[in-house]
Amino acid sequence: MKKHFCLIALAVSLSGCLNYAYNYDYQHSTPSAVFDGTAYEYIRSRSEEKFSLWYEAIEAGGMQDLYEQPDHTYFLLEDDQLAAWLTSWHYSSVSAMPQTALNTLLQGYTLPRAYNSSQLTTSPIDVLSCDSDHVVRMRLYPNASTASQNLHSMQAGWVNLDGSVDYRNVISSNIQTSNGIIHVLVSRFVRK
Repeated sequence: MKKHFCLIALAVSLSGCLNYAYNYDYQHSTPSAVFDGTAYEYIRSRSEEKFSLWYEAIEAGGMQDLYEQPDHTYFLLEDDQLAAWLTSWHYSSVSAMPQTALNTLLQGYTLPRAYNSSQLTTSPIDVLSCDSDHVVRMRLYPNASTASQNLHSMQAGWVNLDGSVDYRNVISSNIQTSNGIIHVLVSRFVRK
């Protein structure tokens, strides 16, 4: 009886683990959300929720046109991550940033072609960002099928001078706008 109880308890606990292991929320796919408007309008419509600092940077930098260009990929940071970026560069606020720094930030997170994760594989691709100084490397990260992580999560990062990349996970991917694709990053790009 005790042996049967242990086997049943083990089966129940494993079934919970297996459900978690096979949660594919971030598995690559075609665009997962469609927004009827441009990337600029998407950010503006969420400027009181998650993207108030990103929207402020666009406005302060006069970069609205960039976010209305056709066929682009836009990597975004939510407010907490952009605030951490500002702190790391010793800026007290978005308005304290010089115009050139704002432009470099926004262009460095924008690619001049639309990429959704279904176009990616585990073999990385490199794309020159709109600031012409940063190369962004994108890939699908091949998690093991038994891992507690999501299978084939999208990752991206700036390519370092030595060719390495500090990849950042994408927490919301494939948001289709009328002028491209938005991916929201878990943390900011870093280049050494």
